[in-house]
Amino acid sequence: MEMVGDFTDTDRIRGALGFTDRDITDEQIVRSDHTIELEIELYKWFPDYSSEYDTWYNNGSPTDGNKHLINLLKSYCTYYSAYLVCNGLEMLAQRSITDSKMTASRYSNVKLELIRERMLGRADSAKELIADGMDLSIASTSPTLFSVASPTYDPVEG
Repeated sequence: MEMVGDFTDTDRIRGALGFTDRDITDEQIVRSDHTIELEIELYKWFPDYSSEYDTWYNNGSPTDGNKHLINLLKSYCTYYSAYLVCNGLEMLAQRSITDSKMTASRYSNVKLELIRERMLGRADSAKELIADGMDLSIASTSPTLFSVASPTYDPVEG
């Protein structure tokens, strides 16, 4: 087990995805720079996360409300890291296992897009709960799917 950032580790990330250390090794998770991407994303919406964590922890005796925020932060980091790992999972996950006589296929029916959506959804849920508890304003990152357009030029009448 290796730490990924300050708030999660490789075992938690694998557990969120439902894999074992035989499927994805610690080295494969840590080597892929997910720590940097996690810290960048965390800093975007919660720039004081490190000092706030120290405040919440309160010298080893956090309050119940602070324990909840600490667990939410760990949950966010785990699920966002799992999302990042899942983005490269097609390259990492072993799909066929073979010896000299037999071949077995694993993960051939896995819908990676569905797993990515679930991991990102769980990370977003934790992010929203942290923001509510901290009174942070988080900009929406979802794209606009529909909008209204009002042309100022009428092509028929000129």
